[in-house]
Amino acid sequence: MITATKTQHFGKLARGLAALGCICLLQTEAAEAHAKTSAPTLAVDQARRIVAPLYDALNEPSKKDVVALLGRATNADYRSCSTNQDCLNRDQLAGQFKYFGSIIPDLHWKIVDIWTSGNRIVVRGEATGTR
Repeated sequence: MITATKTQHFGKLARGLAALGCICLLQTEAAEAHAKTSAPTLAVDQARRIVAPLYDALNEPSKKDVVALLGRATNADYRSCSTNQDCLNRDQLAGQFKYFGSIIPDLHWKIVDIWTSGNRIVVRGEATGTR
């Protein structure tokens, strides 16, 4: 759900926001370390702690050091894909977060669901904000 006071160019923005966070697959260094040393599947509370910095970067990103937060939340080779062919690397994603924050100052994401499988984390999130 995205709430907007102005709607011009919002279709492209809504598609971009949907691609960024509605379903996000993360494989972080913390998750990889867990897979090598611990139980075969991360617990949801462990996954929530791992993805917290990513969602911190998503919430009001124009006010934060998004690059540093994404560095804590993701691997250097992290990719955010909206389709099988359209992917952003971590630096490109940081730029997109900053852009969304500049046009939606009160952008806020919340985690709706988290699933884990081995060292993989899947997050379904929801964005709200006004423009």
